[in-house]
Amino acid sequence: MNDLVSVCIPVYNGEEYLADCLNSIINQTYNKVEILIIDDNSNDGSVTIIKKFQARDSRIRLIINDRNLGAVHNWNKCIEEAKGNWIKFVFQDDLISSMGIEKMLSCCFKNNVSVCICSRDFIIEDSASPFLKEYFTDGVFKIEEHFTAPKKITPLEFASLVKDKLFINIIGEPIVLLFQKKCIERIGRYNYDLVQLVDYEFVMRLCLNMDSMFLPEKLLKFRVHGGSVSNKQNNEKNIIKKNFIEPLLLFHEYIFSSYFKILRESIGRFQLFKMAVEFYDKNKNRYSVSPKMIRYIKWKYKGIWLIQNGRSIVKQRFIVNKLK
Repeated sequence: MNDLVSVCIPVYNGEEYLADCLNSIINQTYNKVEILIIDDNSNDGSVTIIKKFQARDSRIRLIINDRNLGAVHNWNKCIEEAKGNWIKFVFQDDLISSMGIEKMLSCCFKNNVSVCICSRDFIIEDSASPFLKEYFTDGVFKIEEHFTAPKKITPLEFASLVKDKLFINIIGEPIVLLFQKKCIERIGRYNYDLVQLVDYEFVMRLCLNMDSMFLPEKLLKFRVHGGSVSNKQNNEKNIIKKNFIEPLLLFHEYIFSSYFKILRESIGRFQLFKMAVEFYDKNKNRYSVSPKMIRYIKWKYKGIWLIQNGRSIVKQRFIVNKLK
């Protein structure tokens, strides 16, 4: 079963584009797949659409959550439930080219790697916000402009690539990845404390701890529209998370987590610490964080207190350097 690919489709109220997504997966040239769909308690016609496809294709396995878990929890449940040795996410809005899985899996086998990253194109619907239209047209970083040919990337090379882009997702959405399920045993699942940067933090953990392959070919199409997650992240709560909490948590992980050791060595732990202190001091009075959130962060991310009190200890360099 080492060549079985679990195509994971987390679904929530996806009826508008779901049929197109499923057709693109069913018509793959590589057919050793299970099509795992986990519906996150949709209240539209998503399940009806899925069951119609399920009647046509026995590879489809449907799980319906009895309550809404939220996007990142559902992604992790997809990984847990997957029976294949390989994980390939395709979201309910998106499309994968007919040879997408075959090309990415072949690349992994040929180069003896557990991770493949491909390029993607964008379908920008009229319903997307003006900000997202502009961002995905002109603002998004495209790694294929950096690597124009297939490229094996070592963890050290990846650290060099991202060290000056710590909060800019230069890789892309989860759909650009194919990875072995056993990678999760080594680097863990998606971090459900993150929203905006959750996919970037995950791929950084992957590629800073194992070799990966990049394919510049656009094998997927990522759809941007009014109902997409990207379009819904501009309420006050999510703005606070995006602009303050999430970068702060990532600074914590860059400084203290063993998963980011190579990145830390590339930049310098003390330099990262100073950057984190400056970021915290600059933003602490700009955003109102709930007491409940503060308690949770201090409980889970033990080094936050050092960053919060950084000005008083920043001269004591040995304190930071001794931290594991």
